[in-house]
Amino acid sequence: MKLAKLNDYMWEIPRHGGMRVPGLVFASEQLLQKIRQDKTLQQVANVAHLPGIIKHAMAMPDAHQGYGFPVGGVAAFDKDEGIISPGGVGYDINCGVRLLSTNFSAKDIEGSKQALVSELFRRIPVGVGRSHLKLAPDELAELSEKGAQWAVDNGFGNAEDKARTEENGFLKADYSKVSNTAKQRGINQIGTLGSGNHFVEIQKVDQIFNPKIAAAFGLKEPGQVTVMIHCGSRGFGHQIATDYISRMEQQYGTGHLPDRELACGPIQEQAAQDYYRAMCAALNFAFVNRQVIAQSCRDAFKAINSIPIAKVDMNGNLEFVQTNYKRKSKEKVIVRGFKENLRVGILKVHPNMHAQEFLSYKSFDGLVLEGTGLGHAPVNVIDEQTKEHKKIFDAIKFLSKNIPVVMTSQTIFGRVQMNVYSTGRMLQEIGVLGNYCDMLPET
Repeated sequence: MKLAKLNDYMWEIPRHGGMRVPGLVFASEQLLQKIRQDKTLQQVANVAHLPGIIKHAMAMPDAHQGYGFPVGGVAAFDKDEGIISPGGVGYDINCGVRLLSTNFSAKDIEGSKQALVSELFRRIPVGVGRSHLKLAPDELAELSEKGAQWAVDNGFGNAEDKARTEENGFLKADYSKVSNTAKQRGINQIGTLGSGNHFVEIQKVDQIFNPKIAAAFGLKEPGQVTVMIHCGSRGFGHQIATDYISRMEQQYGTGHLPDRELACGPIQEQAAQDYYRAMCAALNFAFVNRQVIAQSCRDAFKAINSIPIAKVDMNGNLEFVQTNYKRKSKEKVIVRGFKENLRVGILKVHPNMHAQEFLSYKSFDGLVLEGTGLGHAPVNVIDEQTKEHKKIFDAIKFLSKNIPVVMTSQTIFGRVQMNVYSTGRMLQEIGVLGNYCDMLPET
């Protein structure tokens, strides 16, 4: 396929045939040679045929052949005239990665690696293995609609974990749109890894290229041990994709498309809306799955007697910013020593929050509140509308008496008077906090 070079890292697939928009590939010449080895470019061109597509069909640098869409393919569609294609989302809905940071160095676990791997295998079923959890049908329904909150409520992690997860580990789903077959496949798979390219891997930091960004994610120095979890929605999500690809094919046909794998339906019609709500159930399932596996990893480290238990404090994933800092006026200092490290949390504020989510940060040394606030109202006119909001205000007041609390310009709490710090004041007190505050809007 002929491409037009726009610059060293952007290549255009010119419109031809039934393409509604051009294709756009982001890749170096070296990566492009690999991309050319399969049907990725043709799939990008095929996606450009879809109704309602906006501006470009795109492929990211990691693109490779997928189902209908290439893996690493991106497209935006008009909210009124566009479509939803289950093949575009794929079979492993919300397949993703979570990174746990630890306080260990590679030397700390040198003599325990085999025992640790064995313990991880014991706690986390792989392949077609069944979950250690025995869920009732109503529990599967609940976790599919509540997402990561279900895991927290049932002892698999805490509010900090949920706050560090994209979308707080939840999108609004409708479990009634999920088939009985998908429910049967999913009920015994929470907390399991699956097969294919899914993994739990004990890693170590090899090299830090940008200390400022690394520190924001709690990655402090070479040799630090991390744990990476890669998995998705298992057979639950796979079956939802299968069901709705078939429904789209039967209801709308594929004769007007260059590839039957792009079977789709108009976004405003019932089939597409049903798929979206079922897809969100699979997305929530995957959030819970990774959360349960993360807790199993923590428990595995704690179970190994040769690992210093005082250092078992595994935090985070890359959807949350956390850093270490030391108070030192006007001088940015990353504290390397374990005992001297201080912790600052970031909490995304949204309308469905509970006071306990705020109080879980009371052991931290600072807290940044971001997000759109507790509700939608005219600027700075959100009052204490509910009992839970009153509890939230009280929790923030309590926290602010003990630790610096920063509210970004996006966070609206209304007229409640609180002893909170401005971002500028906190930056003056904690110089190194600039490691991530430059990612936030100014107050």
